[in-house]
Amino acid sequence: MHATMNKNYRLLFILLCTYNLFGQTVVFNSSRSSRGLALHESLDSLFIASASDNKIYVVDLDDPNYKSNVVFSTTDSPRGIALKDDELYISLNKNGSSLDKIAKINIREINPILTEVSTAIAEPNGLTIYNNILYVSAQKNIYTIDLLLENPTPYLLIDDLSTVFGTIGLCVWNNYLYVSDTWENQLVTYNLNTSNPNKEVVLSNFNGNGLSVLHDKIYTSSFSGNGFPATVYEIDPISETINEIGNGTIGANWDVVVSDNSLYASNIEGGEVVRYNFNALSVRKFDEQYFTIYPNPSSNYINLNILGNIGEIKIYDLNGRLVKTSGAFNKQINIEELAIGTYLLKWNNGFIGKFLKK
Repeated sequence: MHATMNKNYRLLFILLCTYNLFGQTVVFNSSRSSRGLALHESLDSLFIASASDNKIYVVDLDDPNYKSNVVFSTTDSPRGIALKDDELYISLNKNGSSLDKIAKINIREINPILTEVSTAIAEPNGLTIYNNILYVSAQKNIYTIDLLLENPTPYLLIDDLSTVFGTIGLCVWNNYLYVSDTWENQLVTYNLNTSNPNKEVVLSNFNGNGLSVLHDKIYTSSFSGNGFPATVYEIDPISETINEIGNGTIGANWDVVVSDNSLYASNIEGGEVVRYNFNALSVRKFDEQYFTIYPNPSSNYINLNILGNIGEIKIYDLNGRLVKTSGAFNKQINIEELAIGTYLLKWNNGFIGKFLKK
């Protein structure tokens, strides 16, 4: 697939241009330089790493005024952040400081205590978590840390990036690691199914920074700077297409995270975080009128109540990984073997629902 992806992406990048972004709202403006973002969907909270004042903030997305609070203060500079359940992992990097480290806090604690995960990685930057593995960008390298181990040792997975400062742009889709190689303005990918993954260029002349996966799409935003508005893109790894979905109000977009109907982007130059609302799932009206999943949540099976016949149903986790396929016309699906979490159902190349395995 990836052998032809580079050519297809460049061609379709020129041909495709639809604008799906609607309202844009500033949800945070309490920092001079916002960096990493992490979204806790069950708490409806957005976490923000501020490199300018050495703090981690949280924004209540249920609050109409988007109230923000300081979750944690540190003497080092937080860059990338990533959530696993209630533990927020933080890369701390203060311009060559000997205190560089990967650490974590429990976000449900009133006064969280910083716990060191590793001090062996110099100048850590972007973070992402996939299948209990923490991926860490640092200079030209990508390290992995096994979060299931009590005292994990970082493993050097990749050492051939062009950027010398690391990157905030990391995400994993279907066992492929996507990286924004900002020094060369490239989007590159590595096949994690191999022990020594090789770099493949997906996009040249790529000006994106942060990367975020939602369902079977990857989202990014360009870093424009100098007052020019950034562009937000949606990448479809399955059909090998890239789609421009709108222009933002800020130019120095840094990190991005996405939910079902919104994309959040941090501004490294001005400090604000902007929420973009967009029509991410065009099949949602179909779901509400003609399709239901029950029981939901469930621990052993789900039933599909849908008008008419259905074809093959595919189930994906929130990282875009295909975890189960159900036969045609099967309106009851056994989910006992699935891990606890949220999953997406896909039918006829369109997502039609979401369910929770408990």
